[in-house]
Amino acid sequence: MISQEVSLQMLNRLGTKTPNCDFIQWAKQTIEYLEQQQFDQIDVDHLIYEIYLLIEQDKKHFKGLLYELLLDLLQWQYQPDTRFKPQADINQTQTVWINSITYQRDKIHQLLEESPSLRDLIPASIIKRYPIVRALIANVEGMDIAELPMECPYTIEQLLDEQFWPES
Repeated sequence: MISQEVSLQMLNRLGTKTPNCDFIQWAKQTIEYLEQQQFDQIDVDHLIYEIYLLIEQDKKHFKGLLYELLLDLLQWQYQPDTRFKPQADINQTQTVWINSITYQRDKIHQLLEESPSLRDLIPASIIKRYPIVRALIANVEGMDIAELPMECPYTIEQLLDEQFWPES
């Protein structure tokens, strides 16, 4: 696996070799070289770096979905009154909560189907993001942070389970 340090080394090696052309054009040309097995024509350092960037982009998106899911579930559980306050353009806030939580879970499941190794990111992401989510909810809602659990109250299985809706 390429680390942040390796990616910086790769970027330094690329230096001015990074193509000043359209990325799509460069990618299509690289695919063509691969298909024709013209490996000597491929800018290997740049190809490795671009693949690394794609991996990091997927990981960032996945972690963002987990963050949103944690936020929504915690608010659902610890602010049940907000689920039922009518809003101007929406019948009930509960519909928004349900849709948001369902959407986050669906997107997470889609990404896990495409890249099962993303599941390995979940424990560390929860450990890193939960304190931020906890503080955000307490701050935005004017709650005492002590009202919220110190550690994430949900297991990975609960987070991903479409049937799991935490009780208030």
